[in-house]
Amino acid sequence: MSGIVGILANEAGRPGLSAATGRMLAAIAHRGPDGFFQWHDDNVAIGHAWLDTTGENGLAVLKFANADLAIVADVRLDNRDELLASLGIRDQGTPDALLIMKSYLKWGEDCASRLLGDFAFGIWDSERRLLFCARDHFGAKPFYYVRDNSGFSFASEIKALVAVGSVEFAVDDSHVSAFLAGMAQDVQDTAYSNVRRLPPGHTLTVTRHGFRVGRYWKVEPGRPRAGNDHPEEFRHLFQVSVENRMRGSTALGSMLSGGLDSSSICCVAGAHIARDSGPGLRTFSAVFPKLKELDERRYIDAVLDGGGYRPHFVTIDEEASFEGFDRVLAEQEGTFNAPGLAVIRRVYRAAADKGIRVLLDGHGGDEVVSHGDRRIHELAVDGQWLTLWQELRGLSRLYGGPSLKPYLKLFNHYALSESITRFRGSARIFRHHGRRNTQGIDTWRTYLKPDFVSRTGLLERFSASIRIPPGARSNEANYHRWKLSAPLVSHAFEVLGKSAAAVGIEPRYPFWDKRLVEFCLALPSDQKLSDGWSRLVLRRAMEGILPAEVQWRHDKTDFMANLVRGMTNQRRLIEGMLTDTHGLASYVKVDAVAEVFQQMVADPQASHGYQAQFLWRVVSLAHWLRQAHPTVVYQS
Repeated sequence: MSGIVGILANEAGRPGLSAATGRMLAAIAHRGPDGFFQWHDDNVAIGHAWLDTTGENGLAVLKFANADLAIVADVRLDNRDELLASLGIRDQGTPDALLIMKSYLKWGEDCASRLLGDFAFGIWDSERRLLFCARDHFGAKPFYYVRDNSGFSFASEIKALVAVGSVEFAVDDSHVSAFLAGMAQDVQDTAYSNVRRLPPGHTLTVTRHGFRVGRYWKVEPGRPRAGNDHPEEFRHLFQVSVENRMRGSTALGSMLSGGLDSSSICCVAGAHIARDSGPGLRTFSAVFPKLKELDERRYIDAVLDGGGYRPHFVTIDEEASFEGFDRVLAEQEGTFNAPGLAVIRRVYRAAADKGIRVLLDGHGGDEVVSHGDRRIHELAVDGQWLTLWQELRGLSRLYGGPSLKPYLKLFNHYALSESITRFRGSARIFRHHGRRNTQGIDTWRTYLKPDFVSRTGLLERFSASIRIPPGARSNEANYHRWKLSAPLVSHAFEVLGKSAAAVGIEPRYPFWDKRLVEFCLALPSDQKLSDGWSRLVLRRAMEGILPAEVQWRHDKTDFMANLVRGMTNQRRLIEGMLTDTHGLASYVKVDAVAEVFQQMVADPQASHGYQAQFLWRVVSLAHWLRQAHPTVVYQS
């Protein structure tokens, strides 16, 4: 995961541009173990902190003299062959950044829509006197920026923007309230009021006279393909995606948790390496020998028994949720919603210690393939009552719980009540319908300060964030698209990416391939849920590839007990953090929260998951407020 920086000053000949860019690069030095590169001209300067993960020749800051263009890019392209052909380039070794630059020359600002892969870049066009930037479809690569009276600055991390020196940050209370409530935050907002994100699937154009952000892509299903062999087509797209993400580095490894997603990646990547007669794929797994309810070693071993792997295990004996948390917050540059990050960071460190630079990760498989949650409602709306009964019976068989009660409830909602509603001409009977589970809202409403909730409009914002759009309430395809468009998608990439970059690793996510995502969105709902089996297309696609024990597992480990245990293990630290020495009481009822923590310590087994997560967020905020940058101004 390389780093990019840039400054476009409002005034020509602004002194110190090169030095400012140098400070920005120094702030993200961990992203550039293979060198720093800078270029500047008149009122613009760009720089690159280089982590070589593609094996390309040539620098990552490129000046194209004939066209008066310069580019800085953190990029890995997946459609190189297509671009080479379209651009008439025969040199197969052409760097990805140069392909982007030549794409810009041919297609202008429409070039971003022609690219596939993970990328964030800035192109300075001196002839048109503009800066053109873009971020990939899902936000795998980060892009932050500040726009103020002196000009425009961008970077892969916020700390590089701080290093410019002329920026004063103010903590955004709306962002803090959203974090404490555990809600999805606006895709453009950060914890600082004047630092913004470029949203995924968007471009940004800056000139002396204007500033424009535009969408070049949005989450939509692809065109349904002829034929019904959906697992075969999924298998092909998935294999291509995995192989694309293996490109360029022999220092390659893969996460292996024993779950369906990471196991599928390991089996496909391992088979690819075996075909090339290469050394076995290095795998990295967290194991919990003293916490049997969390240990998935059985499934991990089932994959490894297939042979051709070089496994590495990270033993988690006693979890400490806030171990080294000041360093974690420095990496994350503010609050983040990932209580399980401590375990992932240990795996990243273990991989880095083995010389890994590229780490394949099954993150996002649940979201991309989908569990088919809304198929049940879809069947009820269509009046397919027999098929609905079969699905509910299948779910009951696999996961337990009743089938008759939910069947009767759905029948009442979609058959009887719909008729009554049409007759009365009123939809009040459905006033609760279309909302996601609101369990947990009472927790933060109880413990946050009422004036803080009121002035940030939190209740209204939270209600809007959990409300399922009308078109997605009983349609699996629309619900799936809505979930993939959520702000938490890019937030997760940023959290994982920053922790990985801190140890010199680039994570790559085979499930987040644009073509694979569009294919999954276009699938009929019975390919996502059938006879109780969720994510069915993936399970069938992995026939003969995954061990059956993993392919057809239907359980998923709940790590909430690990969070509770990790917090109670650090009782003294947390009790010390729950004080009002750094403004925490402006947001939460500190005494009441401290009492909840004491109840958790006294009886960890009785702790509710929502309370544990809320406590983690409060203590995280307390940590962050204590170590906040000296230039931070707190809004009242």
